Amino acid sequence: IFLVPIVVDNIISEKRIQFREKMNVHINVDLKKSFGLFVIANPNELSRVISNLINNAVEALPNQSGNIDVSVFTNAKDNVCIQIKDNGSGIPKHVLEKLGQAGITHGKENTQSGSGLGVYHAIKTIQEFGGHIKFHSVTTDELPNTTFNNSTGTTISIELPKANTPSWFADSIQLNSRQEFVTVDDDISIHQI
Repeated sequence: IFLVPIVVDNIISEKRIQFREKMNVHINVDLKKSFGLFVIANPNELSRVISNLINNAVEALPNQSGNIDVSVFTNAKDNVCIQIKDNGSGIPKHVLEKLGQAGITHGKENTQSGSGLGVYHAIKTIQEFGGHIKFHSVTTDELPNTTFNNSTGTTISIELPKANTPSWFADSIQLNSRQEFVTVDDDISIHQI
């Protein structure tokens, strides 16, 4: 059992460093609705999945310019949702239907990657955790009078079953004004919370 926003925040920090030389690529994160969201999964494997999907999103941006927005929240089914959205060129419907099969890839003609195994691995891993992954995409061909903006691109939604909050985690802490409190923990993310 682990806190999802901590894992996502760490990945975003790594990706910002990894892509720091791509000045026009902006990786944004919204964790405002993620407090206390726990899942039962392997955090290293989930990190790898999210990392690969963000890499794919960066590679899909035309002219190495655009936004990647990552958010964590609960959906109507009370599942934990991790959403990765880019405003790139999108994935055509005929490719989108086959996405997740080993060897199917799109938009990586000028890169070192492109075997299609990353998305295949992502789908299988999320299924092993009892969740599922959805891909939604709008291409510039579908909106011919637009340029790359928030109308085009791909949205990936990962849904995982929400785990019960562990007894050691405080859902809320009531503080009065001018009340002093001390945090004792060796994990900096706990201090940030």
